[in-house]
Amino acid sequence: MAKMNSLVLVALPLFFLHTLEEYFFNFIETDASIGWLANMFDVSRTSVYWTVQVLVYVYLLLLIYNPARKIMYVPLGVIFVVEIHHIWETVTQWNYASGFWTSIPLVILGAVFWKALLAKHAKQN
Repeated sequence: MAKMNSLVLVALPLFFLHTLEEYFFNFIETDASIGWLANMFDVSRTSVYWTVQVLVYVYLLLLIYNPARKIMYVPLGVIFVVEIHHIWETVTQWNYASGFWTSIPLVILGAVFWKALLAKHAKQN
């Protein structure tokens, strides 16, 4: 689990930079999932965005300070996969999508993360 903890430690500042890029380049107003959640809960897009960000950071800190069973790392792996959407939007629309630049190292880290998580699973079986 030490390797997983190291990867989470690398992810924390990357996610912080990613949050800054999204914030300064208006991700809150342009992302469809933020709008969908805001409409669903009848709250502002800003409230949804910052709530999700806080939950992600609390989750990361819990993983750092309380290393968990490997199943607890799967949601982080899913978050890494979801970050591909920034790259996908930029490439398919030939237009910068907020969060693009910082999503690149997050997706690469996600590949390393999944490799480590699946390798650990393969060793145990």
